[in-house]
Amino acid sequence: MDQVDTATNIGIITSIVNGKIAAINSPHYRLNYRTMELQGILARINYRLEKLGLNKTAASRLAERPDAIRNIERAIKNGGRRGVSTDTIAELARVLDVSVEWLMTGVGPETATPTTSMTLVPLISWVSAGKFESVCDIEHPGEALRIPVAGLPKGDWIALEVTGDSMDRLSPPGSRILINRRETDLCSGGCYVVITEQGEATYKRYRSNPDRFEPVSTNPAHEPIFPNSPVTVVGRVRRTLLEL
Repeated sequence: MDQVDTATNIGIITSIVNGKIAAINSPHYRLNYRTMELQGILARINYRLEKLGLNKTAASRLAERPDAIRNIERAIKNGGRRGVSTDTIAELARVLDVSVEWLMTGVGPETATPTTSMTLVPLISWVSAGKFESVCDIEHPGEALRIPVAGLPKGDWIALEVTGDSMDRLSPPGSRILINRRETDLCSGGCYVVITEQGEATYKRYRSNPDRFEPVSTNPAHEPIFPNSPVTVVGRVRRTLLEL
């Protein structure tokens, strides 16, 4: 009798275990698991977006996957039938400054430890005639697109797109200049972005005795600016980025 009961119990346990294995291997279980996995990835993405002050569109564009985050959201709505590629995860992790392991699983160090640190710098458009659309944009970049830049020292950085040729020997039209807003003391020979009392902004090299802002240009038509009133120094230009 005991032997029969034991055999029966073993048979019941075996059937339960086999049933669970079968359930795990079933398409429905795999889809549910994938959905939960994607939900975790999306939650961690949203967490980092808020922490960095980025929106989904900007982050996807920086990852060179324009619809990456939107596709993850769609995959979740579709029950996990389509996942996300490891290449996409790696690019999102780079932009969000996290380790791939943490973004995938939530395990391990959150922040990546690259050999060269990356800074997300707000990019503000430079408009024609040397004026910003709004000087307020410089003080409060808001939803401006962030571009990753390697190797910047500590500072309060913004990037501007350059138009015109008044500084083309250093920063050709179409290039981007990186400005540290913490450097507002004028040093002779340094390059700065300044704003006049009339709200006009210009990018020039500063010279003292007498105070003036000089072009560094191949175009001889550009002349130095001798300010008649105090100017507001936005910051010192420390780098030019140029894509060929």
